[in-house]
Amino acid sequence: MTRSISWGAVLACCAVMVCEGIDLVVYGNVIPSLLEDGSMSVDKAAAGNVGSLVFAGMFAGGIAAGRIGLALGSKRVVVSGVACFSAATLLSGLSPNLAALAVLRFVTGVGLGVVLPIALSVARRGVEGREAPLAISVVMSGVPIGGTVAALAVSGAVGLGWRAPLIIASVAGFAVSGLALALLPADGRGAGKGAPSPDSWRGAFKAFRLPLLVACSLATFFDLFAYYGVTTWLTQLMREFGIPLEGSLQLSLVLNAGAIAGSLGTSLVSLRTDAKKVAVASGILAGASLFAISAKPENPVALVALVAATGAFAISAQNHLNALVSNAFPAETRSSALGFTLGFGRLGAVFAPMCGGAILQAGLGAPAVLSCFGLASLAGCLALAAYTGRAVERSLSGDAARCEGRGPRGVRRKEDR
Repeated sequence: MTRSISWGAVLACCAVMVCEGIDLVVYGNVIPSLLEDGSMSVDKAAAGNVGSLVFAGMFAGGIAAGRIGLALGSKRVVVSGVACFSAATLLSGLSPNLAALAVLRFVTGVGLGVVLPIALSVARRGVEGREAPLAISVVMSGVPIGGTVAALAVSGAVGLGWRAPLIIASVAGFAVSGLALALLPADGRGAGKGAPSPDSWRGAFKAFRLPLLVACSLATFFDLFAYYGVTTWLTQLMREFGIPLEGSLQLSLVLNAGAIAGSLGTSLVSLRTDAKKVAVASGILAGASLFAISAKPENPVALVALVAATGAFAISAQNHLNALVSNAFPAETRSSALGFTLGFGRLGAVFAPMCGGAILQAGLGAPAVLSCFGLASLAGCLALAAYTGRAVERSLSGDAARCEGRGPRGVRRKEDR
């Protein structure tokens, strides 16, 4: 039987994602200032490599999230994970050299990677069918909200160099870890069937679930390549177009504002239609917007509109993909399935900043970088071809028939497809 969304847990997890968004986006916004700091000796390629390390850490954290959640409990993982990545962000702002900054960005990523799938699983507990994209989109809207906060912090501290925004970002994380401690349900109460089981990891990799797991992992790889690539490099790419730093930072705000609106707007659309259709349409529109930006539109209004559309549709594609994963796997394996797809997908986020930096260092220019991200967004849509109603039915019924003694057709739900 379905239950209504637990908004207290959803909003607490959204606050956690706000901090995650701040930590992820703040680095991209301080790259221009970091490049100008002679004491750090950073060029564009090195800046991209350091930006990739946070996503490498998220890959490691995401892969381990299911097992860590089982060992420590969801609430402990979320609270301690937020404190961990906030402390690492604070120390990043105090880094004496590039090597220290690189290590600390990786540690930041590990904390972020563990927290994300666990928080999504907590928010998703008890929510079934068409309400899942809404719950997950509200949680994930915290990422662009955090990105907006990060852009504002960098704009306000533009004369203070690259260190101050990182230090400011860490303060929000410590505050939200306390909020999560107060609002999230205890692991022993309200966890229900959403709590991971001892065979959670093995269950997610059953042979009849592998096509779905592979398809969703590949789609996540390409979606995150596109989204975090443009998030990391947008400010510098606009500088490459000849836009002043202040204007470039304002476009970063537009990107995140579009992502907030897109997260919530498309989730309402998915209440009336299939989440896969919304995910595919969002990916196509995000790719089209990136290709249009690469053409260097002369009209500033058009540029703002395209940047907003990129933010709106790129994150919506990933939000609905997360909802598709949560709907395709039984609750007991959900944390592990989300952890793996998001963990594997982080490899896309690892390669995107590196790819952007390498393209710029090679002198190919901002249009080539944007086109690369646009192609990735379209590839994410193609990867979802294996996500079919029959594959979802097999994934859900195989586990339910074993655990509950019901036949495959007894557990199939139209809205879970």
